[in-house]
Amino acid sequence: MKNKGLVLSIFIFCIANFVTAQENKPTFLDKTHQNSFSIELAAISYSYAHKFNSNVILGARVQGGFGLPITLLSTPVLYDFGYGDGSQEVNPKSHFEVFKLQLFYRHSISNNFYFDLGPFGSVSPFGESGWEKPLKVGVEVSAYYSIWKIHIGLRINGALCFDYDDANILRADDTYYVLDAIPFVIGFNF
Repeated sequence: MKNKGLVLSIFIFCIANFVTAQENKPTFLDKTHQNSFSIELAAISYSYAHKFNSNVILGARVQGGFGLPITLLSTPVLYDFGYGDGSQEVNPKSHFEVFKLQLFYRHSISNNFYFDLGPFGSVSPFGESGWEKPLKVGVEVSAYYSIWKIHIGLRINGALCFDYDDANILRADDTYYVLDAIPFVIGFNF
């Protein structure tokens, strides 16, 4: 009789643990206030998003440091190197972004996978040649997979690059468009 009681107690204990283990705990994307820190190369960013309802999550991200996007495509610019050959076509690349600000809309695909999409602006004062421009304005999309409190992802952005003193940035000869990727971003959600 004691063995049946012991077996029944163990069975009930196991069932109770199984049922409570299956309860859905709130995920990062279920929170009203979503905070996260991310690292890419030698840059760190802080993001805050506010969940207004199940379909509307809006936020902002501030980044500082030395973020280095990889240039996938860029439109050529004409640049005179001063050798007497006249202007030559150059395909510029993006350089270290020292400061970046982005406003975004967050869309979750599942409890662990989500996108951030929105406009951004960045400052990149370390261009090594006369054709690299220090200001970028464009649209960036980020894709993240989160597990526990860690997220891993990538970012892709398209931007217009121009100089501080361009009177009309859309008509300047040295303004160009660029498509960049940041292939590895890792961070912490809280």
